[in-house]
Amino acid sequence: MVPSLRIAIKNRLGDMESLRERLYVLNKLDEKRMMTQWATEAAQQRRKLWHDKHLKRMRFVPRQLVLKYNGRNEIKLGKFKVRWLGPYRVQEVAVNGAMKLWTLNGREVAGSINGSKLKLYHEQRRSTNPESSRRNT
Repeated sequence: MVPSLRIAIKNRLGDMESLRERLYVLNKLDEKRMMTQWATEAAQQRRKLWHDKHLKRMRFVPRQLVLKYNGRNEIKLGKFKVRWLGPYRVQEVAVNGAMKLWTLNGREVAGSINGSKLKLYHEQRRSTNPESSRRNT
């Protein structure tokens, strides 16, 4: 055989081997990608289960006093600004969790409010004894 022909055949075999190696690497890459995707989905599912387990569901009933979240000015609000408006009285609770609110003056608040934007209002207890508000020193 002519030496130049041997080199050409050797180069072709080398090309075939490198092609096989490339295909092998690409298949391994696909496997790694799929394994990573499955691991990510499993981690997200675990995180969701933990979150749902520790989520506190608020159940509001009519005539209950609530505060409404003021998210309209969220960017402009400073550290010590009031983020909750109210109190309001729950007038009606829909099946989907939306609430109809009324002010304490008896006026209806326009639109329905999502229950996730509300929190229970606790009235402050005021003591009639002025001495009880002072600290014991």
